[in-house]
Amino acid sequence: MQKVDGPQSTHSSPAELFDQKFALDQHAIVAFTDVRGTITYVNDKFCTISQYSRDELIGQNHRILNSSHHPPGFFREMYRAVANGQTWHGEIKNRAKDGSFYWVDTTIVPTLNAEGKPNRYVAIRADITERKRLEEALKESIAITEASLKELSDQKFALDQHAIVALTDVQGTITNVNDKFCTISQYSRDELIGQNHRILNSGHHPRGFFRDMYQTIANGRVWHGEIKNRARDGSFYWVDTTIVPLTGENGKPRQYIAIRADISVRKQAEEATRQAKVEAEEANNAKSYFLANMSHEIRTPMNAIMGMTYLALRADPAPEQRRYLGKISSAADSLLTIINDILDISKLEAGKMELESVPFSLDLLLSDINDIVIHAAKQKNLDIAFSTEQEVPQYLIGDPLRLKQILINLVNNAIKFTQAGKVFLNVSAAEVTGNLTHLSFSVSDTGVGMTAEQISRLFQPFNQADVSHTRKFGGTGLGLAISKELCHLMKGTLTVESAPDKGTTFILKVELGISSKAVPRRGTDTRRHSILVADDNPGDRDTLYAMLTAKGFATKAVSSGEEALFALSLTADSRDPFDLVLMDWRMPGINGIEAARQIKSHSEWPRIPAIVIVTALDRHEVMRDASDAGLDGFLIKPVKESVLVDTIADIFDREVGVLSGTSAGGSRRGSSDGSERLVGRHVLLVEDIEVNRDLVGELLGDLGISVTMAVNGREGVEQALAGRFDLVLMDIQMPIMDGLAATRSIRLDRRFSTMPIIAMTAHAMTGDRNQSLDAGMNDHLTKPINPDRLTEALLRWIPARPAQSARLTW
Repeated sequence: MQKVDGPQSTHSSPAELFDQKFALDQHAIVAFTDVRGTITYVNDKFCTISQYSRDELIGQNHRILNSSHHPPGFFREMYRAVANGQTWHGEIKNRAKDGSFYWVDTTIVPTLNAEGKPNRYVAIRADITERKRLEEALKESIAITEASLKELSDQKFALDQHAIVALTDVQGTITNVNDKFCTISQYSRDELIGQNHRILNSGHHPRGFFRDMYQTIANGRVWHGEIKNRARDGSFYWVDTTIVPLTGENGKPRQYIAIRADISVRKQAEEATRQAKVEAEEANNAKSYFLANMSHEIRTPMNAIMGMTYLALRADPAPEQRRYLGKISSAADSLLTIINDILDISKLEAGKMELESVPFSLDLLLSDINDIVIHAAKQKNLDIAFSTEQEVPQYLIGDPLRLKQILINLVNNAIKFTQAGKVFLNVSAAEVTGNLTHLSFSVSDTGVGMTAEQISRLFQPFNQADVSHTRKFGGTGLGLAISKELCHLMKGTLTVESAPDKGTTFILKVELGISSKAVPRRGTDTRRHSILVADDNPGDRDTLYAMLTAKGFATKAVSSGEEALFALSLTADSRDPFDLVLMDWRMPGINGIEAARQIKSHSEWPRIPAIVIVTALDRHEVMRDASDAGLDGFLIKPVKESVLVDTIADIFDREVGVLSGTSAGGSRRGSSDGSERLVGRHVLLVEDIEVNRDLVGELLGDLGISVTMAVNGREGVEQALAGRFDLVLMDIQMPIMDGLAATRSIRLDRRFSTMPIIAMTAHAMTGDRNQSLDAGMNDHLTKPINPDRLTEALLRWIPARPAQSARLTW
């Protein structure tokens, strides 16, 4: 804002004055006001920039254009100057009619009257809006630049405080370093400037490492990696490094800036962790090796103890000796359970337990569990019941073996801790969505229950609910710990609800797949068969009758052995005699076994029906009393529908010369085991321990199998290649040549590429079965050898003779 003296008197002609006014109107924004600031004249340019018409402006005060940008003092000083007759010059921001703003460079000249006082003001303006915009932009740009420079300065300072920084030219020659670079490298700045970066090379990285790095940055790309360098004193340090190429106008790198962070401590921690992991793995492998070795060493004599006890019990010993042998057998079973539990917990701890995902039948699985636990429940006179709610899918996908292991443990625990009352297993479906179902298995008992403190110790290895010296209940405490871990692997939960003297309920919740197809089961033509049921218990009799009629069998039910004999005699000569009798064992009058003997003695009948004994007791106990009764099979109460159907299929399949199969669970069902078709077969037994050879030889001999023995792998190979065998039973750990090597040698001869070879070994750790299969074996049996499982394996792998005839004909 500028003040100058008032106008000087000049003399110009009217023509000159008119020309000057015209020229001024063409160039400037002009307005006249009176001394009060009321507008008396404006030119066209004033109207254009203000967007007001001349009529809207004349008579208005100049405040009509006030933008409120300037403070009141600005205009006060301006009016003071012009009121004193002085010319005022300055820049004003005005507001146009549409509310927009514009800037004008303004000169206000007062014209004076005869008394020398202002009588009006002439304001001449130039539009400087664009200039002001550029000035503001320039000012903003300068502010941004200053801020950026300040920020860059701050960042450089911060970077220097934090990072290790160096600049090099394109040949890798160091041109600048910060203090931290000097500190970590132990070189001074003067020692580094002009040196190649190779001065820090530790020799740790291969040449290709640096070749790739330089190729990256030479192409203008940022490189990031971790580098091990050598300091001046020979010590090593690690840096996390980012190298950024700075390019010139030609787009090619002109220098490189390397920013590093010291990660030596982190690297030391990583190395310590790696070493600890290696040591832990070595310790775990040593533990696994120890467990595998101990398992083998324990199972070998256990095989002899359990096997010979089995043979001795089968030899009909005196009652006192039978009692002793029974206790030995029971103790051996308990020891084997402990060994298996220890192996399972070691597998789980090592993360080597793998789950299967295969189709299975829930009904068959529950039936298997019932068969296993029923004897213990009967010994304590406990009621045991299984229930499956209607919405539960019957055909599932998961690991039936491990699910069965959990449920057997829970049910056995319930039986162990229950002195009177019942044990109840219920299966319900919490949710069924698409191909998945969330099942809930609850195992309840009426036993002693537990306190909150006892519950807190559950699911921990080697912890029992009762830890007192006077405790009534044995066990290692491993079962629940294993069940909990298996449940976790199955992505499920295992919880418990209990109170002292109120019983206990364990609740297992797991997610399982739903099988799109039923688990295959052999069928039989129900229209061609009629069945007689004999049972004095109305509930059991009605249940069997309902199952059979629902399957389409022609069925009749009677309540005693005498009634069964009478019914059979009435139909013996008819066109529709009974094909099968389901006979309860314990009935008043003539019991089931005696009735079976009498039925089988009727040689004059055109057709002798097959007979299956139905009992709540162990089938081996029945077999001892029924060795001469000619029975065709056994069913254990409570009878599951699936087991009943499989048993009937087995009976009728054998009668038409069809090879009897296996159940979905892989074990043979209910009926006589079909071992009669093994008679006359020839098996090679390769086993280095004499007592094991004697045991297995006895078991095979009982099945009518001819046995050739070899005492090591090499002898086994020679025997196998020289003879004709239906199957080979092969031990794994033997002198001279082990069983795996022997199997590979046999498989090299194409003549024996399909001959069944079964591992029969004390190796029971994770991976042992896979090793056997990888070597070319067909199956893997672990010691101690279970006679039933041995028979099952033989039936599974020895094919039926094509010419094998049926036992009975139509």
